Amino acid sequence: MASGKGIDGRIGKTLAWAFPPRHWGLLLIVAAVCHSVDPVLAVSVLAGALAFVLPHCWYTWYVLGSLREKASPQHIYSRFRRGEMNKIGLVALSCALAFVTVRPLNDAGFFLAFLAMMVLSWANAARLAYVTDQV
Repeated sequence: MASGKGIDGRIGKTLAWAFPPRHWGLLLIVAAVCHSVDPVLAVSVLAGALAFVLPHCWYTWYVLGSLREKASPQHIYSRFRRGEMNKIGLVALSCALAFVTVRPLNDAGFFLAFLAMMVLSWANAARLAYVTDQV
């Protein structure tokens, strides 16, 4: 953390991509396969995945962008707390927007994609903790 511009190093660079490019690629492959079966399913899968991913990417940017070497614990705690509350609101808003604007919407595809992205984020966090020995 020598630059003072936020978290540096391997952990910071990995966390800056809340979802690595391979997850985006996997999402696009799944959406393409779903499109061959049912175009509505493909749009629903993309909407569900983005309803999870975009708020989490915003949270990562919000929290990590504010961390400095000499930040007080109170500042760090408040950024995490505010970021988490805003992220939950953004998830609710993005789900509501998807259900209002995307017509027709395959509910099962939407929620399965949302849950799949949640599991991928947990797996990514577990892998990162294992790789960096920070369990």
